Amino acid sequence: MIKTDLKQDALREKMYKDIGNRLLQLVDKSGKPIVQTIDIWNNQWQYLDKEKPFNFPSVFIEFQSMPWTPIGGNAQQSTVTIGLHIGTKSNAPSRFGNELSSKWLQSLRIVDAIYMVMNGWGNETGYMGSFTRVNSIPDHDFDDIKADLEVYRVTVKDTCAMPEYIKKKGDLFVLDME
Repeated sequence: MIKTDLKQDALREKMYKDIGNRLLQLVDKSGKPIVQTIDIWNNQWQYLDKEKPFNFPSVFIEFQSMPWTPIGGNAQQSTVTIGLHIGTKSNAPSRFGNELSSKWLQSLRIVDAIYMVMNGWGNETGYMGSFTRVNSIPDHDFDDIKADLEVYRVTVKDTCAMPEYIKKKGDLFVLDME
């Protein structure tokens, strides 16, 4: 059995928290966060009938490919592909010229606003480079829920396994799960 006592959050945990906090910085005029639900991607669109209810707009964070390269001292580097599954909801018609179509335009505005918040961000974390959007996959088969996918790449440095960050007790590494 291996147990660890990490003095810092693991890389994906840090990334998830930092991305979530960054998304919460996108607010409306009253200061209320635009994104109402942030979670890990788990095919939520496919299982809406089984999923616990969540509020819209929503962003589900998907960690895709993570090819690792050693950079010395037990540190590794990866250019990570991250998908942001952005969900918006409206019963208004999307047809151009309809007086209610501006409700659907909000979904487009939210996707673009998330791009503005995420693209180029990351260096200030100390372990990530800048987020770069590499692909947009719009939803072309929607009813009241529109599910768009924005794909980003960011280079990260993982130092979790470096000796100064791990407290060892004999042959064991202790992980505090609280």
